[in-house]
Amino acid sequence: MASWTDIFNLSLARLEIEPIDNAETSQTAGAKHLRRVRDVQLDVALAVHPWNFATGWFKDLAAVDASEYASPDFSTAIKVPSDCVRVLRVGGDRKRGRPFVVAEGYICTNASAPLNIWAIKRKTDPGKFSPWFIDYLSARLAWIVGKPLNASEALRAAAKKDAKDALSDMQSIDGQEGEPPEIWPDAWLDARESGDWFA
Repeated sequence: MASWTDIFNLSLARLEIEPIDNAETSQTAGAKHLRRVRDVQLDVALAVHPWNFATGWFKDLAAVDASEYASPDFSTAIKVPSDCVRVLRVGGDRKRGRPFVVAEGYICTNASAPLNIWAIKRKTDPGKFSPWFIDYLSARLAWIVGKPLNASEALRAAAKKDAKDALSDMQSIDGQEGEPPEIWPDAWLDARESGDWFA
């Protein structure tokens, strides 16, 4: 199982910087810079792809009072859960959901509450990260902290390319672990599949 020390050391290795003993207590410049950006960059890395280890349901979410968030376009609003990084689907099942928008910390939809949402959840235990995510995150962190650590432009550019390539590779590999969900339900396709062209 990976630790934050492992992830930090992968990032530092990409920048040709000596490894550290402990991600939380090391006083090296590398460890300090990595700790400073870790939380934000973790959320960004989680949000860019529905990683299998981080996706799941938030169930039976109640609507807020209309006076708290009133919208002329939607009948229902629910608060985005605090540990939700990105909303992927509202209502329905993992493949089909209802149209929605996320605005000002609320999920707005015309579906009736209580609602289930399929989402990317905030995961902070590196022992539960997939190897592919660790590779992507470490490259991303190296790219971000390379400049304040005075890494060469060549090493920073290589880290950025590594992050881009890792994400592309991992999206393919991660996607092979299940059938990808549809982005929006399609009434025309539903009608065609059911034989009812005028549904």
